[in-house]
Amino acid sequence: MFRGIDGYDDSIPFKRAMQDDVMIAFLMNGEKLPKEHGFPVRLLVPGLYGIKNVKWIVEIEVYPGDYQGYWQRKGWTDDGTIKIFSRIDSPGHYQTLRGAEQKFRGIAFGGPNSISKVELSFDAGRTWNECEIEPPMSPYSWVIWNYTWKSPQRGKFQTVVRATDTKGNCRLRRLSGRSQRERAGYTPLLRMSKVCEGIAGLLRARGTHGLKALVRRAQ
Repeated sequence: MFRGIDGYDDSIPFKRAMQDDVMIAFLMNGEKLPKEHGFPVRLLVPGLYGIKNVKWIVEIEVYPGDYQGYWQRKGWTDDGTIKIFSRIDSPGHYQTLRGAEQKFRGIAFGGPNSISKVELSFDAGRTWNECEIEPPMSPYSWVIWNYTWKSPQRGKFQTVVRATDTKGNCRLRRLSGRSQRERAGYTPLLRMSKVCEGIAGLLRARGTHGLKALVRRAQ
């Protein structure tokens, strides 16, 4: 169990805490951890949403059971695993394209797993085209994908992106074409906010200790 100075608390399973990629960070890029990132120390568990990555930690406790944190006591999930995410950044939403050749570009993130494949469809998901993936900065960071498309004819196209992680899990996002849910006032999926931006910077932080090492020291 981890408790912050602001009163926020949450937990992760002991088995997960003992894995080598779980970190207690106190420096970022060789400098003291900034206040907004969780000074004096923060938890960093790759693949879990921010509700599990407690900041401003002042207390760590090994709890004999499933400790229910701040959001769990309000009925939220106790899992916190980041879902596969993919997005089209360029071209923009409902943008008119001119010219025979267009470059599509975006990001994808696999949460606890790396991304193995990103695909685009220009016919609402009936057929798929595999995109080029740029090498990620780390196994835990999102990937940038690119695809050069030659339009077969003039007209409207409903473009869809989907990403597959290294375990074969897949999830898609739509770019254009308004569904009934959108016409009823739902936010288009493309406009969902970015997730996990900046996590790569923290993962590159030199001032980190594995939680396993800290537990061993306490013992």
